Amino acid sequence: MPSRTAHNALRAASQAAVTTLAGFIYFGFLMRSVGPVAMGGWLAWMALGMLACLADLGLREALVRRTAIADAQHDAQARTTLLDTTVIAVSVAMAFALVLMLWVAPFVFNLGAARDTPVSIIWGVFAVVWVQRVADAHAAALEGLQHYAIVARNNVIGALVGLGAGFVLVPRYGIEVAALPLIAQYALAGFAHLLALRDLMPGRGWLPRHWSTATCRASLRYGLSVQGVVATFIVIESLVKLLLAAGGALALVSYFDLASRVGRGLRALLVAGNRVLVPRLAQVHEQTRRDDDAGARDAAQRELTRLYLTSFQALLFFALPVFALAIAGAGVLSLLTRGVFDTHLVHVFVLVLPAWFVFCIADPVINLKMGAGRMGLVLTAHGAMLVLLPLLALAAFAETLPAMRGMAIIAAASGAIVLPCGWLLWRHHRDERLPLAALSPGRVLLAILLAGGSAIFVASRTHSVLALGLGWAGAAACTLVAMRLLPAWSRLRAMLRRAPLPGNAPPADGVLRVLVLHSSAAQYGSDNALAELLCGLKRRLGARFEAIVVLPEDGPLVARLRADGIETVQQPLAVLHRSLSPLFWLRFAWSLWRGSRRLAALARERRVQLVHSNTSHVLNGAAVSRLAGIPHLWHVREMNLWRGRIGRIVAARVARAQEVAFVSNATREVFCAAGHTPARACVLYDGVRTDCFDHGLRDAALRAGWGCGDAHFVIGLVGRIVFWKGQREFIEAAHAVHRACPQARFVIVGSALTPADRAYEAGCRARVDALGLAGALHFAGQSSEVARVMASLDALVLATTQGEPWGLVVLEGMASSLPVVATAAGGPLEMLREGEGLLVPPGDASALAGALIGLVGQPDAARAMGRRARDAVTHRLSIERTLDDAEALYRRVAARGTATDSAGR
Repeated sequence: MPSRTAHNALRAASQAAVTTLAGFIYFGFLMRSVGPVAMGGWLAWMALGMLACLADLGLREALVRRTAIADAQHDAQARTTLLDTTVIAVSVAMAFALVLMLWVAPFVFNLGAARDTPVSIIWGVFAVVWVQRVADAHAAALEGLQHYAIVARNNVIGALVGLGAGFVLVPRYGIEVAALPLIAQYALAGFAHLLALRDLMPGRGWLPRHWSTATCRASLRYGLSVQGVVATFIVIESLVKLLLAAGGALALVSYFDLASRVGRGLRALLVAGNRVLVPRLAQVHEQTRRDDDAGARDAAQRELTRLYLTSFQALLFFALPVFALAIAGAGVLSLLTRGVFDTHLVHVFVLVLPAWFVFCIADPVINLKMGAGRMGLVLTAHGAMLVLLPLLALAAFAETLPAMRGMAIIAAASGAIVLPCGWLLWRHHRDERLPLAALSPGRVLLAILLAGGSAIFVASRTHSVLALGLGWAGAAACTLVAMRLLPAWSRLRAMLRRAPLPGNAPPADGVLRVLVLHSSAAQYGSDNALAELLCGLKRRLGARFEAIVVLPEDGPLVARLRADGIETVQQPLAVLHRSLSPLFWLRFAWSLWRGSRRLAALARERRVQLVHSNTSHVLNGAAVSRLAGIPHLWHVREMNLWRGRIGRIVAARVARAQEVAFVSNATREVFCAAGHTPARACVLYDGVRTDCFDHGLRDAALRAGWGCGDAHFVIGLVGRIVFWKGQREFIEAAHAVHRACPQARFVIVGSALTPADRAYEAGCRARVDALGLAGALHFAGQSSEVARVMASLDALVLATTQGEPWGLVVLEGMASSLPVVATAAGGPLEMLREGEGLLVPPGDASALAGALIGLVGQPDAARAMGRRARDAVTHRLSIERTLDDAEALYRRVAARGTATDSAGR
């Protein structure tokens, strides 16, 4: 089973575990509160409501398969029409069936004591069934789109809300309101499903409006066969309850419902992998049917067989210990529900759960046929169940005493399930000639079955809870020990531990599609670096590269990207700032939740292969990766974000990405020193195009605007005005340089963004006036023409007071043949080698002034240093090398499949 499918199975299994436990607790609570007789009457009417579920004609199951095929064919309109048609058909059919059951069924089935049930309970039961089926239709569409994480989350939240409501309402108002918690549960889950589908299907509104008779007929052709399978167990379970209720054995109805509810829940837990396989199998089968290449068809068929065998193996090895623990708990349940040890409850469990165990072993065959759309063998087996039920029940009536007929009916139902399931397995493996030797060693299986059989014998012969628990606990322990000896143990353990996923092959068209999230649309360091990277890849790969850049605002970066054919989308993003206001955090949470859902829908619609978060400040990438089931590349460009509680939380999230790319080794070392080491990490240097920077194209008009002439030696500091960029230290150094070298002139290029930055700029301007530098130092403001600015300078300064993560402006200065003086911390240490520039301690204005005086006093040496710097960029730090590394990184991450921190599809 591919790892993505395995992870989806684990999500579905966890949902089944929580919802089953919640339902089990709720019905156990009701039984203890009102007693098994009153509860039996309630459940008899619930049995009638479940029979009404036959009215949906398998449309829900057809929706799962057909939505998967429409999704594989990227037909958005077909997906919407399928869902709307199914919801309308199920709503109308269920409403009609429930009304019919309300007025007709009580006269067909003599419910005996159950007929005295209050009317509020009857209508409540029918409301529960209707709301559940409509909610299930929306869940089926999500399953077809393979969004199991969403379904699991919504159902778990709904189950917990329903459980809480039951504990609040029932003690106060009695069993008459027992249906309200279930209505709340399914209504809440259904509404959450609807919200998710509106994001995945943008053309769909709140109410269905795309009815198609042709779609309904096509769904019915497959749905009727699936409904035959689903209806079998609904009919068997409901008829057993009704027969027990008609005979007055209402306590046994309660016990049987409890045992069968546990069995259904455990089956859902154990066969979650198979349920998840249906859409995947449908896609594989569609490929085998449509592909003209015989080799491709054979590969798809091998994939289908591998999916089946691994699913069968997982079920076989996990089923027995879970059922063993369930039957061992029957004695405890008896004490919780009745206050005394009731052997009838234990006997019902012993009869019911083995039938569910056998059926879940046959479940891979059923789902394989469902995925392929070939239901003949499965329908035959389920038809045999319906034929066997009355025959076995009549035989049991003839051979048993009246006092034991209740148990005989339950035994007959179990036999009606076990015998056809065994025949189904035998026929399937005989016809398909599957390599069953790959499943497990026969002797280990025999030991497991013997242990289970012994435990069943002990359970049926003893009235001791201790002996019962020890017998089944021993069977579970033997199974778990035996599992470690099996060849598939390593694969199963990897599934449980959510090991990194190996396979998310790129689309057959060979196009590399990337969704890029960035925090601003300005033109500072990280903005320019992103533009160079994406535009360079677009020029290199052409139509084989598609990037969708999501920005939270409009700005210069948008026009630059669009000019090179890069698509941009403006949408609010969860961008981390230094603000601590409650309003900011509310907007942040909304942007994270709503924005991530929309971007996940966009990623699926556009067949995106990976998400690239271009800065650690944007937190949507991890959520988009999880929701869309695609890998996540997190590009870390910060060095000082990891302090404090929020920084540690962000760092932990970054470390869980599929791969983390650091802009420099210094950035990587600081991140790891904060206590978080990514599983996969690399360094991706930003590069620049040397052909865009030419120091020979000096702009006299620009220099004149700065108040500089040809005889002046112009020293510039380029970058955003913020305290750690060192504008104040640059001004102090400029004062010393100007006194020693009057021909020196200074320019600060950049602007302030925040109120704090603007206050800092005002302080810098005041300091310039106080030092008498107004005629020698010019504030030039922000400029989008970086190459023109660099060509008009004679030297460049990076005066940061703390480590610069990379310092793209240094690289641009080197490409412009400028001598660069930079602080000896962070990225500049990896850019500038001896003779290619000068390094000074951070925050040391005196050292900076000394280095600049040396450059101004020796202009020839300064120009020679600039030429060596340009050669270094050409050979070591060019954009071509960055593009080589980035393309390889994109393809490597895209090939890995769903990220380890994602929930995926």
